[in-house]
Amino acid sequence: MTIGQRVEIFINNLNIRQLDFAAKIGCSPSYLSQIIQGKKGRGVGIEMVSSILKAYPELNPKWLIEGLGDMYLSNGKENTNENDMMLSEEIKFLKKQLEEKDKQISKLLNLLSLTTSENEEDKKEDVA
Repeated sequence: MTIGQRVEIFINNLNIRQLDFAAKIGCSPSYLSQIIQGKKGRGVGIEMVSSILKAYPELNPKWLIEGLGDMYLSNGKENTNENDMMLSEEIKFLKKQLEEKDKQISKLLNLLSLTTSENEEDKKEDVA
């Protein structure tokens, strides 16, 4: 399989038109068509590969150039693990904040209770 054929597979996988793909990577639709069709003299140069990879960073360069591995760089597991770690850290931070808020609320309730009991004692003294 040629690079051009893999480009065509990738475009189909994206479910976009060749015209849109060509615009995004900065080449003419006719040039892209010739690459996909494998026309003589229209091999894929490093500039074209670089443009494709810049426009689509999720595309696996080894797959595009050599046909090795998966079409996409990641199946999402690495990102998921990273996201899980970030979420875990954020949860820890938020738990600490909640604990601090609970302490503040407890102190305020105690203060309110003391103030209320003092006011009740003052009222009893005023009545007496």
